[in-house]
Amino acid sequence: SKKNLKIIFLSARSFMFYQASKSWLKKYNFPVNCKNLILVDSARTKLKFFNSVSDFHSNITVIDDSSYMDSDGKIHLFSDVINEIKKTKMTYLGLSFIKKINN
Repeated sequence: SKKNLKIIFLSARSFMFYQASKSWLKKYNFPVNCKNLILVDSARTKLKFFNSVSDFHSNITVIDDSSYMDSDGKIHLFSDVINEIKKTKMTYLGLSFIKKINN
């Protein structure tokens, strides 16, 4: 049920961007607070977080682009992380899903 739905915003970025991240989420009416916005140092750490949470919760959907932009503006996927998530019981909705809902 939706009452039991927990939303966690997990982002791989420096903690110095915490307030900017929180402000952006609030601007677009996401239900963010100090308990559900977590910043980690890398995509690999995000994967560790997903795996640890999946040990306690069985119905997890990960919505994550798992990508980064290089200095030339080209987007690259963290394919190894995506493939690891797809091996789990978690539902993974990636960059194509995010692009679809943003249009």
